[in-house]
Amino acid sequence: MLTEALARLGSLLLDENDNLTTAIRDLSDIEKNTGKFYAAVWLVEVLENGSAFSRPYEVWGTWQTTGTGKRARSEFVPHVEKAVAAPTFWPVGGDPRKPQGRYAVPAYYFYAKDYQACLEPQDPSALRHYLELRLQRTFGCQDQAGVLAERVSAALWPQLREIEPKDSLILICQLGSDSVYRVLPEEQLGSPGEVDLGPSLAMPGMMLAADLRHLVSRLWWARQEEGAEYGRQDHGVCTFCGAQGEVVSSYSKAWPWFNPTWSAPRPSGWKKTDLVEEIACCPRCYASLTYGGKLFGHLSRDVDPVVIRAIFEGQGSSRGPRIQGAAWLLPWHQTVDSRRFLRGVRRMRHRQQDSPRDIHLQDLLGFDNLIPEELNADAYRLTAVYYTQVNADIHLYALVDDIEPGTVATLVNTLIPLAAETLAEEPLPVGRSFPAWLAKAYGGGYIWQSLEKVLRHRPLSTRRLVHRAASRMQHWVKRLPDHVAFAELSSEVRFLYVFRAFLTLYHRHFGIAEEDSVPMRSLTELQQMIQNPETIWDLQEPADVGFVAGNVVREFSRRFWSDQEKDYLKTRVMTFGSRLDPDTLWRRALIPMMDLAERLDIDLGRPFMLRLGQVLRLMETYRETWSRDPDAFLSGFWSGYCLADRTFSGTPSADRNAAPAISTPEG
Repeated sequence: MLTEALARLGSLLLDENDNLTTAIRDLSDIEKNTGKFYAAVWLVEVLENGSAFSRPYEVWGTWQTTGTGKRARSEFVPHVEKAVAAPTFWPVGGDPRKPQGRYAVPAYYFYAKDYQACLEPQDPSALRHYLELRLQRTFGCQDQAGVLAERVSAALWPQLREIEPKDSLILICQLGSDSVYRVLPEEQLGSPGEVDLGPSLAMPGMMLAADLRHLVSRLWWARQEEGAEYGRQDHGVCTFCGAQGEVVSSYSKAWPWFNPTWSAPRPSGWKKTDLVEEIACCPRCYASLTYGGKLFGHLSRDVDPVVIRAIFEGQGSSRGPRIQGAAWLLPWHQTVDSRRFLRGVRRMRHRQQDSPRDIHLQDLLGFDNLIPEELNADAYRLTAVYYTQVNADIHLYALVDDIEPGTVATLVNTLIPLAAETLAEEPLPVGRSFPAWLAKAYGGGYIWQSLEKVLRHRPLSTRRLVHRAASRMQHWVKRLPDHVAFAELSSEVRFLYVFRAFLTLYHRHFGIAEEDSVPMRSLTELQQMIQNPETIWDLQEPADVGFVAGNVVREFSRRFWSDQEKDYLKTRVMTFGSRLDPDTLWRRALIPMMDLAERLDIDLGRPFMLRLGQVLRLMETYRETWSRDPDAFLSGFWSGYCLADRTFSGTPSADRNAAPAISTPEG
């Protein structure tokens, strides 16, 4: 499914990308990983009679410093307009210092270690061997690899000995009528698709130039020959378009997802070239798949560390692996403006924000990208992929496709911001990153399937949210009255209400029946009830009863602290061996309040007595209900405890557990 989507994406871009420089950049790795090699380019000209001429090394770019202070680092940025004349590929998997794949032109990495190794024999033999191995894999050079390596090494050897070994690039320019590189008078330079490489050393008075149109055709040859390494059929059927004729496997060194990394025992009789039996590509589909694979790499971004921490929280890892995400759009029918589509994809690749109608994906998907205005329409569907990559080893976490841009816009612009404002004056525990919300709400192991449910309008469970929230709250309750523990407890409460608000908005907007519902009234409604204790509280749900109970316990704790300078829960409720379950809170925290206040001469006041009476009535009346659902009761109890309204007891005392003043909007 993924390869089919990438082949389709590549096919839509293939015919539209008529800019030769852009095409070469898209098909090679000039700017990614390989930029440093263009800091020293060894250019060797070879005439048709075999004579070779080598120049001193040239610098095709500039050094730039990024960062400041200890974080400052120097990076070489190649001049792309010139570097496209010597495109290189960064192989994924294996040793990059070894010859791999196929070369469109004789442009080879020359690592400092290889440089040093070629100088040690005090003769050109090591350099000749280094070049011959690569020329054997280069277009048009296989038959004469030995002779060409001999002549080039003899010309280049004296130049190499003049400087210290360094990472560099060797470019062999074979001159001829059908070659990528040719010489011509200076006045003839400037044709479209031509790159000026400076004065020719082999033919003084002439200029050396590269023909990019010819070079692009060789790039496609190199790619297709890589696919043929794992199988070629002269009379096969293309897996993607059904065309009959010559086909090759989907294997490519350009993109690790096309790399067969299966390390377990293979079936008896299986051969390397049998891969073409699984996925066969005609020349056009192979080009499309290659193009799509390269674009996938350009669209990939690192997932926000906040998300990774949320996923691996509690698993003995504070960082987790480097997870990457990629997103792209495809039309669900063929009648689209191809130029508009190409413009939108380019903006996604470079993350160019040009319109207020662009939809940013950072908060929703957890990595930096956008849906550009050009593709923000019902004619397109979004695909998102999450994975880790170590060399050629790929671990796919999730692939969610067929996502409507309208769904993304609703979530990003409306539902998530509204939910985040549930407790407007309080910071969110995990920021506004929605994947981090899902990981915290349902657990790191459920993040991807939960995200898929949201993007496809499927119900989410409230029961699991409440269960996990209650469990985390109980963890911090054991450490009360420590102020850090109270802050963490309050943070859990805030997150619970933010995510519950999202669930309500989400199910209501898309008309979905809530899964495993745990009913609870809004904060505004509960606080209004508490402020009017003379009216009968019509509460039956465990979470609602727990909220008002927690509120009353919190208010009494303030009065108890003011009188005794002791924490009520720790000294009177959490005795040695006691467990703070609903029954314990009822019997040890609520029932003894009136008797304790009388013995200690604590003035409770009539409003508080009415509230306490209402809570005791509800606890007794609905005992069976809240005892059957302790998670809902406890999540409500600690919510009421942390979100207690300060106005009930006037100016709060300066105890270290005092709950912060919270302004809660309607919702």
